[in-house]
Amino acid sequence: MTFSPLEVRTAIDYSAVRKSTGLGLALFTVSASFYIGGFILLLQSHFWFVKAALSLLLGFIVPVLFVIGHDACHGSLTRRPKLNQILGRLAFLPSLHPYTGWEWTHNVKHHGFTNVRGEDIVYVPFAPDEFASLPPWRRVAERLYRSPFGLGALYFCTVYWPFELFPAPQYVPPAKRRKPYQIDRALVLCFLAAQVLLLSLWGHPSVAKAALNLFFGIIVPQAGFHWLMGFVTFMHHTHPKIPWYANRREYSYYRSQVCSTTHIEFPPLLDFVLHRILQHTAHHVDPTIPLYHLLGAQEGLEKRFQEIIHEPFTLRGFLLTLRTCRLYDYQSHRWLDFNGVPTSDTVFAEEAALEGTA
Repeated sequence: MTFSPLEVRTAIDYSAVRKSTGLGLALFTVSASFYIGGFILLLQSHFWFVKAALSLLLGFIVPVLFVIGHDACHGSLTRRPKLNQILGRLAFLPSLHPYTGWEWTHNVKHHGFTNVRGEDIVYVPFAPDEFASLPPWRRVAERLYRSPFGLGALYFCTVYWPFELFPAPQYVPPAKRRKPYQIDRALVLCFLAAQVLLLSLWGHPSVAKAALNLFFGIIVPQAGFHWLMGFVTFMHHTHPKIPWYANRREYSYYRSQVCSTTHIEFPPLLDFVLHRILQHTAHHVDPTIPLYHLLGAQEGLEKRFQEIIHEPFTLRGFLLTLRTCRLYDYQSHRWLDFNGVPTSDTVFAEEAALEGTA
């Protein structure tokens, strides 16, 4: 059975998901103030352990700001399109993401065909024959990526570097987006250069202290961001019960946006601080829903569609997903380990895909 976008969205009370310019501005201002304040304190501190603590805090604030920028990039943070573009660009700076590049790879490629091989760009699992044909170093890297400590490298090496900051020519946004993309990329690189200069020259530090400033001011926060980004986005669309699709013929809106997107429930306080980013089905069903209304929208969807994967986060469940979801058999639609041994039951029926495209 399948449903059209309109049929799915009737489960959401749209009278309760209106955008608020004031609330969107407040969320950005609070998060940006924490980031600027933390960076200034790190810059002025003379104690390495204070710098270390602040760098860990920044490594958490940068992803929080990124979530706000992500919402603005979808045009859902405030009611004003131009304001969303400004806030989105500013919120993306600490994570060094060009706004237009993310708009292309995420809004168009990822949301357009979620979990469709050849269309989506996020953590597409290899088929067994594809994995076997990889050079040895790349097979080792793939094993590392799908491990608890490798998720940051998974995001950095397979999404951020090749698609966002330094894409190959075939991955650069289309011609009409190219000039804004180059401007946004220059803006990001200027922001990074300013950070480097401040951390290297503030107070005329020695070479050792300048290196310490750069380590705690840039490297640690970026490492924290990339790991948390890798972890959250991995959990969004990878699960023993979630399928991937071989091509557009297998795609349908309902299967891709409702059945291929999880709701992994974090503790309430952490869920609140991360701006409900784990209420991810609602976001995919309609990316124009503001982050501050995702909780209610997700509840409405789950009352209507019992098939949505909703489970509390546990370390055991996380590790099980990593062990189960390594390679994917696109013919029989089940997950495999790196030796090609099935680790899940069939998670997708061909008939459902054909019904969705009928």
